[in-house]
Amino acid sequence: MNNSIAGAYTPARRIAVIPMRGLRNGKSRLRGAFPDTWINGLVWVFAQIALEAVLQADDHAAVVFVSPDPELLRISADAYPRIIALQQPDDGLNEGLSFAFHVARQTFGSSAFYTFNADIPLISATAVRKLYHETEWRNNPCAVIAHDHFETGVNALGLYKASEFQFHFGLNSHTLHKQEARERNLQSISVNDEALSHDIDTIEDVIWMQTHHEQFWRNLQRRITPFS
Repeated sequence: MNNSIAGAYTPARRIAVIPMRGLRNGKSRLRGAFPDTWINGLVWVFAQIALEAVLQADDHAAVVFVSPDPELLRISADAYPRIIALQQPDDGLNEGLSFAFHVARQTFGSSAFYTFNADIPLISATAVRKLYHETEWRNNPCAVIAHDHFETGVNALGLYKASEFQFHFGLNSHTLHKQEARERNLQSISVNDEALSHDIDTIEDVIWMQTHHEQFWRNLQRRITPFS
């Protein structure tokens, strides 16, 4: 794993970061209803879907996978050699993103920074490119926030010409990210894209996916290999 990416890669126009806790400690609200080994496999499939969408969206963007879990980073780097597997020094989604944000700026000096959650299974390369366009076309400092279907959470975020930013994933993250953008003098834009709006955290989320995207959910289940 790369704890420092300095010198390892040529500068990229965009940096896309996918943060993740780990293989065996995610999706706690689903673990009472499904076997842990199956949830571990589901978590890895979700990560693969997110990584594949971001990798396909732009051949030249730097794609960073950040986590405190060395096993997850090893598996992801073996499966996707192009990614930068970055082990954060502490736990926490926001802490991992802050670490990646500062490492990426120091290394690349890029003005376009993106993060995509690893539990939005409908994500696609098209949706990723749409967020890139929405963030960059104005050429103004901005934060483009792709909220969840409740319009309270955030599943993806684009930052353009932001020298500093504090991430607020968790409760009321949509409102908190908008406030953060204003405090940083960034234009705040909220976007609604079904490909980015439906994360999977609860049994109700699973039922919604099974009901509205039945074939997709069946295909997703076929990809799952349980982790013991």
